[in-house]
Amino acid sequence: MSTRTQVFITGASSEIMGQFIGLLDPKKYRIIGLTRDKFKSDSKRIHWLIGELNRPESYQSELAGADIIIHAAALTHSKKEADYFKVNHEGTKQLIKAIPKGRNPKFVFISSRVAGEKSGGYGVSKLRAEEEVKKLKNWLIIRPSEVYGGTKSEGIEKTIQEAINGGIQLCPVGVQSKMYPIHITDTVNAIFGFIFNKENQTITLNGSDGYSFAGLLRLIEKVSGKKMTIIPIPKWFLILVGFISKLLPIDIGFVPDQVERLYSVKKHSDASSMLVDLESYIHSVVKLKNG
Repeated sequence: MSTRTQVFITGASSEIMGQFIGLLDPKKYRIIGLTRDKFKSDSKRIHWLIGELNRPESYQSELAGADIIIHAAALTHSKKEADYFKVNHEGTKQLIKAIPKGRNPKFVFISSRVAGEKSGGYGVSKLRAEEEVKKLKNWLIIRPSEVYGGTKSEGIEKTIQEAINGGIQLCPVGVQSKMYPIHITDTVNAIFGFIFNKENQTITLNGSDGYSFAGLLRLIEKVSGKKMTIIPIPKWFLILVGFISKLLPIDIGFVPDQVERLYSVKKHSDASSMLVDLESYIHSVVKLKNG
């Protein structure tokens, strides 16, 4: 019989969870990753299980022996608000319900800094999921801020990659809460430390410095040396774009609830020293781009 700690992870194919898994000693941990699609992996480090959150029968047998459950799977962009609640809220309820009676694994929920009542369908669905998690005896909620340094060009990483070329850059105005970006390496290291040292807490995970959109663009301009023209974009225009995106049959890279997410009030916490600060990272991106 295995004496290894059993770790069950949803959303295990994400880049953050992939790096997190790399920190776990396979001699000490047996890792089961739930995925909707087939995934190639070193079988000594992770066992992939094909299944879906809303179909507990597809993963219940492997979940039964879990000592730690890390729930990182989520729907982040959808034109239909109901889809957020089906995946993020209902999916979390189904996962919790599938835990066998008498078992009390540590349940770690990777939420979001935008979780809140006024953060659109995504933010509210994450908040409702958090409420389900807090009903458990042993839980931990981690709310990551904007993460940069990953391989996917999305979110703040996309802004950095596009703005280092200078030129015209669009900038939403009137946003109340600043961004507190954090590098993916610091994100993963912090999650690793929290999982094994914290419980029954909601932790906002963010970088140490706050930036407005204009402030971020000016920092990129300073580091890259590329002149840019910042065009302010009012909230009403973004609402219009969101409405149009809902009507169009194609994906334009913007969904309606992103406006509410953007303008919602968000909390941040005091951050410990980071291994990779934003300015240094932008320097490295510029250097790589320039060869």
